[in-house]
Amino acid sequence: MVMLLASLDQTIVSTALPRVIADLQGFDRYTWVSTAYLLSSTVTVPIYGKLSDLFGRKPIFLFGVVIFLIGSALSGASQSMNELIAFRAFQGLGAGALMPIAIAIIGDLFTPRERGKWQGLTGGVWGLSAIIGPTLGGWITQNTSWRWVFYVNLPVGLAAMLVLIFLMPTLRSTGKQVSIDYIGAALLILGTVPLLLGFSWAGSQYDWLSPQILGLFAVSLVASTAFIIYEARLERLGGQPIIEPSLFKNSIFTVSTIITIIFGMGLFGSIFFIPLFVQGVIGTSATNSGLILTPLMLTSIVGSVASGQLVSRLGRYKWVAITGMIISIVGSLLLLRLGLQSTNNDVLIAMLVLETGMVGVFVSLDLFLFLVFWEAMLIPMYFIIGVWGGANRIYAAVKFVLYTMAGSALMLVAILALYYRHGVATGTFTFDVPIVTRWVVPAGLGQNLMFLAFALAFAIKVPLFPFHTWLPDAHVEAPTAGSVILAGVLLKMGTYGFLRFCLPLFPDASLVFGPLMVALAVIGIVYGAWVSIVQPDMKKLVAYSSVSHLGFVMLGIFTLTPQGLVGGVLQMVNHGLSTGALFLLVGMIYERRHTRLIADFGGLWSVVPAFSALFLVVVLSSLGLPGLNGFVGEFLVLVGAFQTNPWLAALATSGIIFAAVYLLWLYQRVIFGAVTHEANRGLRDLSPREWALLAPIVVLIVWIGVYPTAFTGKTEATIEALIAQVQAKANVQRISLGPPTVAPGLRTPME
Repeated sequence: MVMLLASLDQTIVSTALPRVIADLQGFDRYTWVSTAYLLSSTVTVPIYGKLSDLFGRKPIFLFGVVIFLIGSALSGASQSMNELIAFRAFQGLGAGALMPIAIAIIGDLFTPRERGKWQGLTGGVWGLSAIIGPTLGGWITQNTSWRWVFYVNLPVGLAAMLVLIFLMPTLRSTGKQVSIDYIGAALLILGTVPLLLGFSWAGSQYDWLSPQILGLFAVSLVASTAFIIYEARLERLGGQPIIEPSLFKNSIFTVSTIITIIFGMGLFGSIFFIPLFVQGVIGTSATNSGLILTPLMLTSIVGSVASGQLVSRLGRYKWVAITGMIISIVGSLLLLRLGLQSTNNDVLIAMLVLETGMVGVFVSLDLFLFLVFWEAMLIPMYFIIGVWGGANRIYAAVKFVLYTMAGSALMLVAILALYYRHGVATGTFTFDVPIVTRWVVPAGLGQNLMFLAFALAFAIKVPLFPFHTWLPDAHVEAPTAGSVILAGVLLKMGTYGFLRFCLPLFPDASLVFGPLMVALAVIGIVYGAWVSIVQPDMKKLVAYSSVSHLGFVMLGIFTLTPQGLVGGVLQMVNHGLSTGALFLLVGMIYERRHTRLIADFGGLWSVVPAFSALFLVVVLSSLGLPGLNGFVGEFLVLVGAFQTNPWLAALATSGIIFAAVYLLWLYQRVIFGAVTHEANRGLRDLSPREWALLAPIVVLIVWIGVYPTAFTGKTEATIEALIAQVQAKANVQRISLGPPTVAPGLRTPME
């Protein structure tokens, strides 16, 4: 509870600060609310550690909690910005005792073997606080008052005190001879505070070359020099300085410290200033400003886990650190480009970064690299939706990230489990996909759980019913370009994952859960079609139609028949063409009329005949008219489905009938009839640029429909090899230890 109290306070306050400024009128001291807290807590950490060695953990721990709670109450009651800064510094004096002594208590109470579990719990508390803190702070601020961001510490802290008093054992002091470096702490504060004041006041209250600013910098320089000299002398005399200067003789430690400081500035700067920007400039609510920080926190946690695994695997840290710095710099540059009038170039940059992540997903032959690219594409897509989207863009963007991250977390666990089990069984610890795929994972609970973890991540991305609810919001709020790339490529990452990983790695589990996946696919086909019929918004209608069409893809994959799988792969291409073209056409008409409501149109055939003609071709391809691409894919899927389950296949066929209902009814209301709105009479037809964009798509739609062999022929050999692999591995006698078990004649189908 104390760990939660300390870690949550560092993230919960940031989203409340814009309201604090509005209430207490202290924009020029904005950063000091957090700086004062962090400075006082940092300086007191080593002092509390040594005091706990002298007088025992429990009394010092309780003293820190009491100071922290008094500071929280005073901060919430502040009537001016200066009072709040002073009380935050006082609160930090207590916070310096909370986390380090809690970690020390774990070391005192548990054996080295047990400490790992409790230290993992500590990391989990930090992760939980990082994720929920900003949103919780925004929600409290929006629904009550910013003062309750501090008052909320009181009940949690009082409960923690009762636990400490009555349940925590009294640990004896260590008996160590320790000395407390009070002079060093004072010099550190004296060197830091004037420097911060100088940077805070320079250019606003005083000129950079004014005597006040130069005097502050001079005091900081003298105090910092004295601190370094005193700490070095204290270390030579065998004392215990706050910071041991000899550590900086190690170049790796020095460089790492400098990098940590620089990127810590960027991280905390983002945490403090992004809520201010989105609340003050964009006009977002406090709660949504907290949600905006969620991807930053989530990816930070995932990145730390991923980098740790990479360092452990490679044995080298340099390139992992350099890669992390490059990603951070790119993200910072993207943030620097944000403004009230962000340009199309900003969108294009985000799209290129997104494309890089998606291409990496499709070409990765390493499980961990696949996961890195899988996560990397979240960041640009979040900005595409959250910055350049519609009115509810923040909600849609955060929902997209949260859904994807939920599945990704379990997939990460499954990847690590697969890595470990393969290493134990074969003696080779590797993430290499072709090597791991040759090994037969023992059937049973382990394989089933790993399949479910992978399948959840992929089902969310497809999306498969009932994990589809993020998709309509993302499509509707995304700009046209975002909707097209989402439908055309990004959703296919999920179906690709089932083909590339679930089927070949977990064949028995694929057979066990295959009927469930088929049932969910059929439900998605019918459900998506029914919901599409009642949509008043054209873009939302197309979004729900994606749920229905991708249900056919999933149905084809889990028939495990040549016709079904070939049809599923072809339907992935068809969906990208037809639905992508529908989003383009809806976006084009929206640019002209600034509305997507079906009721606002009618009679467009006489106004924009070229647009209406291409719209008709795309609508017919989407509903599966013979001679166009949609028919071939859906027909092959249904042929495969009738071989495995005729009743479910018949139910899935109804989805085609319902598709004709919602698409033809849409076309009738938008294109046919009389022009009922005067604003529609002056609409311009397709421009040459729009013709150039749509013509290749229409050519491919007709080409696949008339001559599908040119496309199905490219996949038949791979599909046959995949089916043979699944069947061979499912029939092999499995073992959990010993040399790798490989099915006779087994090859990876995608080698």
